[in-house]
Amino acid sequence: MLFRSIERIAIVFLRLNLLLFVFNLLPFPPLDGAGVVRGLLPGTRNALDALQNMPYASILTFVIAIKVVPYLYYPLLNEVAVLLVRWRG
Repeated sequence: MLFRSIERIAIVFLRLNLLLFVFNLLPFPPLDGAGVVRGLLPGTRNALDALQNMPYASILTFVIAIKVVPYLYYPLLNEVAVLLVRWRG
């Protein structure tokens, strides 16, 4: 019984961590993904700076994230679940 409770808590933490990982890597300011894109593709620096200086960039990022994150999160969650099932045997 105790092991099952700990397993459920671990699954919740894993799902939350994956969700934050996907959300944080979206390439829109002020998220960390914008910094990654800015570092890997220096030619996008001006466009990302202009987007970051928009008054409602945070709201725009949130609206885009609501639409994009499920398409990235659920396949990643399924792959992690398959890996855990294989690992657990």
